Amino acid sequence: MMRLSATLVLLVVMAFALVRCAAPEAANTEDKTYLFGGPAQGTSYMVKYHGPGLTDHQQSVDSILKAIDQSLSTYIPHSTISRFNNQMEFTTNDKHFIRMLFDSKDIRDMSDGAFEPAVMPLVKAWGFGPEGPRTEEPMNMDSLLALVSWDFDMQVTTAAEHGGSVRETIVHVEKTQPITLDFNGIAQGYTVDVIYDFLRSKGVENLMVEVGGELRAGGVNEQNQPWSIGVDDPTSETERGTQAVILLNNQAVATSGSYRKFYEKDGKRLSHTIDPQTGYPVDHQLLSATVVTSSATLADAFATVFMVYGPWRSMEFFAENPESGLYALLVYYDDEGELQTYLSPGMEDKIRKDPEE
Repeated sequence: MMRLSATLVLLVVMAFALVRCAAPEAANTEDKTYLFGGPAQGTSYMVKYHGPGLTDHQQSVDSILKAIDQSLSTYIPHSTISRFNNQMEFTTNDKHFIRMLFDSKDIRDMSDGAFEPAVMPLVKAWGFGPEGPRTEEPMNMDSLLALVSWDFDMQVTTAAEHGGSVRETIVHVEKTQPITLDFNGIAQGYTVDVIYDFLRSKGVENLMVEVGGELRAGGVNEQNQPWSIGVDDPTSETERGTQAVILLNNQAVATSGSYRKFYEKDGKRLSHTIDPQTGYPVDHQLLSATVVTSSATLADAFATVFMVYGPWRSMEFFAENPESGLYALLVYYDDEGELQTYLSPGMEDKIRKDPEE
């Protein structure tokens, strides 16, 4: 075996040390772009960010996605939400589940029940749950609606961890009836926010995070411009026609609609959006609702709310809540069957104008 002289070893070590010292300076001045994605939550995700001195965080992002699935997916038998749905008495310290429990309850109250996380009995009855489409209309609607309820006792406590330096929240629930939850109307937006906040904590300032079409962007794109996000045209015959292009500056956007997620029964489309108060899939003129606001959680949830409301009640919401911090683009048919677009106050400023106009 060849042996290096002591002098040569010293020179190699010194050279290696110089390289190690110089590397961080080079890394901190070089602008890098990272783009990655993959399958997630029954759909896909994509992350893009750029800036000097950044590293690849895909492995951490994939771990976050897996943790949220284990918490909030009704398709995983032993997830936290599945265990909640199958037990009459339940205790957890799962931070994702607890956050969704409280946020969903708040939005439920804000929307007068149009957003209803306890809608799972209706989702399953209409064939939009893990069991898949049904061929028969649900029977005993009154019995099903009785299960769409938050009638349970909940105790919230905190406990010290690691010598008292960290405190965790513990929730204990005792149900009075077999209540089941479904966070599908908010979970993807929440996932976007968790990933977004994680990347910001790592020093990423210019970024875009998307899960299943729900999206949040911060800073600027590689051209030093606001992130440009295309909104699907619900009337397009192509898979991805564009209705508008929204410019996002430290905001989130989500779109919900009756034009993609549905199945047909007896020649009629059944929307995946269920009205929790009637128990039936929504049947009105609103084709899609695109919402821009401060977080993807809120954007996701209120896109669902407006799809339950329909066009007229959604417009009333903005008239009655001018300081809501929500902005919307609604595509709907008027009473004469003509296609119309409604922009809430302030939304027009967020849409890119045609350069030729």
